[in-house]
Amino acid sequence: MRIARITCRGFKTYRDTVTVGPLDPHLNCIVGMNGSGKSSLFGAILFVLSPHSGGQCSSGNYLHEGPTGKALSGFAEIELNNSDKSFPLDTDRVILRRVLAGIGKNDEFMINGKHVTRSEYTTLLQASGLIGRKNSHRLPFFIVEQGRIAATATLSEVDRFQMLKEAAGIDVFDEKRAESIAGMEETEAKRLRVVELLSEIDKKCEELQLETVELQEFSRLKREKEWTEYQAAALEKEQLVKIRAELVSDLGAKRQRLEELEYRLSELATVSEAETEAPSSGTQEACEKLERIKIEISQKIAERNEIQTSLEKANLALSQATELLHEMESKKEELINEMEVQNVSLNEYKLARSKLQQAKEETEQELQSASVEDWNLPERQDQLSLVKTSTERRLAAVEKDLCQKSSELEILVSDKIPMKQAEIRLVEEELISIESSEQDVERSRRAREEQLREKNTSLFNQRQKQFDLQRQIEKLESEFKEASGSVLRSSNWNTRELICRSEISGVRGLVGEFLKIPAPYRVAVESLFKSVLFNIVVDTDEVADSIASKVSSGKGKVTLTPINRLSSSAGPGMGGRLLEDITESGLNAQLLSSVIAPLNDDQETWVRTMIDSFFSRTAIVDTMDTGVEIAKRFKIDAVTLEGDVVSKDLVVKGGDTFGARKRKGGEIVRNWQQSIELKHKIDLLKNEKSLVSQELRVLEADVGEIEKCVVGSAGQPSSLDSKKSDLKAKHNLLKRELHSLFETRAELDKYIIPNLKDVELKSIQDELVRIETELISVSRRIACGGSISQDAQRVSIEVAKRRLEEINAQLSGIDSEFVGLRKRVSATRSELDHFVSSRIDHLGEVADERRREVSHLNEKLVRANAGLVVVECNELKQAELEVKARLDEEAALRALREEEKKSKGTVDEEKKRIEDEMESLMTSVKAKELKLTNVEADIVSAGNSMRNLSSIPSQESIVAGPGQLRQLRARIVELTSELASSKFAYLNKRSIEQFERVASEQHDLHNRHAELEESYSSIKQLLFDMSEKEAAMIRDSFSRVDAYFSALFKKVIGDRASASLCLRLGEDTKTGLSGTIGLENVCFPDGARSKHMHELSGGQRTMIALCFLVALQKASGQSSRNSFFLLDEVDAALDTNYRSSLASALSLEAVTSGTQVLLTSFRPEFAPVSNKHWLVSMAGGSTRVVACTLDDALEFVGVGTSEQLSSLPAQNEISVRE
Repeated sequence: MRIARITCRGFKTYRDTVTVGPLDPHLNCIVGMNGSGKSSLFGAILFVLSPHSGGQCSSGNYLHEGPTGKALSGFAEIELNNSDKSFPLDTDRVILRRVLAGIGKNDEFMINGKHVTRSEYTTLLQASGLIGRKNSHRLPFFIVEQGRIAATATLSEVDRFQMLKEAAGIDVFDEKRAESIAGMEETEAKRLRVVELLSEIDKKCEELQLETVELQEFSRLKREKEWTEYQAAALEKEQLVKIRAELVSDLGAKRQRLEELEYRLSELATVSEAETEAPSSGTQEACEKLERIKIEISQKIAERNEIQTSLEKANLALSQATELLHEMESKKEELINEMEVQNVSLNEYKLARSKLQQAKEETEQELQSASVEDWNLPERQDQLSLVKTSTERRLAAVEKDLCQKSSELEILVSDKIPMKQAEIRLVEEELISIESSEQDVERSRRAREEQLREKNTSLFNQRQKQFDLQRQIEKLESEFKEASGSVLRSSNWNTRELICRSEISGVRGLVGEFLKIPAPYRVAVESLFKSVLFNIVVDTDEVADSIASKVSSGKGKVTLTPINRLSSSAGPGMGGRLLEDITESGLNAQLLSSVIAPLNDDQETWVRTMIDSFFSRTAIVDTMDTGVEIAKRFKIDAVTLEGDVVSKDLVVKGGDTFGARKRKGGEIVRNWQQSIELKHKIDLLKNEKSLVSQELRVLEADVGEIEKCVVGSAGQPSSLDSKKSDLKAKHNLLKRELHSLFETRAELDKYIIPNLKDVELKSIQDELVRIETELISVSRRIACGGSISQDAQRVSIEVAKRRLEEINAQLSGIDSEFVGLRKRVSATRSELDHFVSSRIDHLGEVADERRREVSHLNEKLVRANAGLVVVECNELKQAELEVKARLDEEAALRALREEEKKSKGTVDEEKKRIEDEMESLMTSVKAKELKLTNVEADIVSAGNSMRNLSSIPSQESIVAGPGQLRQLRARIVELTSELASSKFAYLNKRSIEQFERVASEQHDLHNRHAELEESYSSIKQLLFDMSEKEAAMIRDSFSRVDAYFSALFKKVIGDRASASLCLRLGEDTKTGLSGTIGLENVCFPDGARSKHMHELSGGQRTMIALCFLVALQKASGQSSRNSFFLLDEVDAALDTNYRSSLASALSLEAVTSGTQVLLTSFRPEFAPVSNKHWLVSMAGGSTRVVACTLDDALEFVGVGTSEQLSSLPAQNEISVRE
């Protein structure tokens, strides 16, 4: 197995895809400057062959990173020449690829372009020998990187031994050894556990053996007790059998006597009942009639009381309406009186105004006269005195009149206020009654709304029930289809859907619908004529074509059978002849067409023709031999036996084994019955659904009506609302009137009466003051000379002017008060016209209605009293007389019965005696029956006790002696007390079973212990044999490596040089073979004495290490299957002579042993001996590899051309020629 090509991209220094190949099968030389990417090429090979190197984090470090950035992905790939089939794949070429997925991702592995897992990839590499089984993550020895040659030169002897084991391919023994050691340790642990269990079971066996002795003693006593009980039971059984026989005979006699007494008592009872039944029935009927009449009277009395109550209520309402009418009339009178008072007030105001007007005129005249004429003073004085006297008298009369009028106004207003308050109370009571009526209406509305909610809930429940029923129907229909899937119904169902969808006239139906298939032949018909039974029968070919054009092709195999195609010639004649032949031959068979009949006997002829056409040449037989004989003799189409079909060539085509056929037939019948039950359930549910739908429609109608009522009551104003609004308006009006009355009274008290007094009195008082003033002035003028001075005249004029102004002010006040009083009078008149009159009319109508209601109730009460009198007088008396007559008859009968009792005293005594005797006999019979039952139970228990004892014979015969039963029972008591003693208190009743079980476990554990010891010894022997085989393989490999090493060392260094290897082995059972490989007799041409490794130079150690590695490769090439060697600049520490010698040795080794060598170097010694040359260079941050000639390689390493090869040593030339 050699490397054919190497391809990589995005790997380390290789940015672009680079392919190195095809490689030479011998020696390949790769030259290039330092840092150009030579080692990266070997790193790609190592990366592909080391599946456990790298990871999610470190594998990303292999990606190419250059001036343009870091590559996102990459891969490394090697192509192997597998012509020798060293790689475990049946191909000549094997391509191994490992894809770099990037940081944080897992790498992908591919073999020949197919993705494999890491474990599968590793297993194939281990099987090919490219990596070791134990340390697959370590670097293979045939790949020598830079610096590894120096590390190999300084390896310890133990590490050299490990390299030898890997090269020899015996690391597989380490895995087997580890498995064997683990198995041996597990076996030893199990063995120790078995030993512990054995010690515990031995102790338990000793304890159980002691318990077994006690149990045996207990068993012996128990068996003795059972035997004694058996003897006692046998003796008691004999005695009880005798007692039972006596009881049976005695019981028979007493039962016969009992039957005679019962017959005698029945005769006596019949006579007594016949005597007493006659009178009691008539009396009972009379009493019942009397009770009915009394109940009717009580009902009429209740009805009369109810009418009286209604009449009282109507009278009360009438009286209330009359009182209200009287109140309203009195109120009308009061309003009229009020208007008269107000008119009087108006007249008084008019009178006062006229007086003030007159005083005004007089004052104006006086003012005019005072300024023009000079008065006659004495006459004027007398005149003024008279006027003063008359004015004082008028002032006193006015004061008296004003006091009287104010008291009358106060009384009038105070009387009107209580009347208004009473009217307000009446209106408020009516409002309260209307509000209570409104509350009743509101409650009624709420009740309707609640009823509407209940109806809606019922409606929702009914709809949910309808929905649930529909779901149940759908579920049952699906179950019906599933249940009828294996019978004719299923396919008929699907085919019927096709017929319904076609909607074409001329379709008769399905063949299976016209047949009566008996239960024993259903399986036969199902298995043989499955496709025939589902044919659609039509009238003509045209109808068949119409259905075929409409039915889609994906709906199954449905055949159409036109009636005009049915042939009657092949039916009855052929079937009849065939049946005659079979019958004459003595074979037990019948035709299928004879057992299948139409649904009705009066079907059309084409149905019978169809049956004969389909089933006339099909016979049903009882046994398979009969079927084979019929098929062989008569060559008929088919013979069926419960579903098995025998064809003409005697081959069984249909059905299974007999049990399967039987199960299939039973399943078909069960499914058929289940489908019928489901169909019945579906019909019931559909009926229930129709009922629910009707209830749903009724509920919907009720809900609609209730909603209309609710909406109507909510949308339309009621009469109560209008009446309530009128009463509220009236209440407000009365409130305002009452308030105006209070204001009027306050105004009278505060303004009107005082103003009237002020107006009347002030005018008179002012006039009196004026007169007195004028009188004084006149007296003064008379005293001063008989004439009025000019000053006094001016004073008089001023006084007259002031009085005129006061009179004008009083007139304006009286005018305003007069206007207000006129308004109040008009308001009172309007109230009287509108409210009181209309109220009086309404109350009159109400009173008339109440009078009519009272008269109607009086008439009804009169009729009720008349009917009650008739019932009480006629029917009640007649019923009482009838009851009295019946009671008299019953008393006479009782007297007659008493006489008969006296005469039949002997019969009663005999009856009593018979009853007492019967009671005693019944008691005796019950006691004896109970005793007999106990005796039979004792006999059964005694027999069971006897048969439970295995050592007792089944035929028991015990001779009972006198007193023997008493002795046996005493012995039973002794044995019972001994068994219940403290000796057996802690008895283990299962000790024998436990001892047997523990002994069996002890035996099994001993066998298990022996098996484990044998297994341990076999594993130990296997480890010993493994160690021996491993040692032999190591010695064999070492002998080859030592020979190759010594020969190669002389070939490379010279004939005068020598070196050999020394193997020292040790053995450890658990860790396997251990050993060391040392160097002996190391001699170089520069000195004769042997040297140690630490005494050698760097170049000498390098040559020894290279010889050791090449020897390992050559030795492993014979034992393993890889034959290539990779060297990366291993000549760094070698001089020209050593390089030339190494190049010659490698070239010779590659040619002679067929080992492929890939080496990198920039020294001229390796290029001439190489078969193929490769030049590695770096450009733009990426490595390029191209194939080159020898001259190009030599020119690159600085030698020049191939013509300068003469400067190289002769040894090199000889090796090249070789």
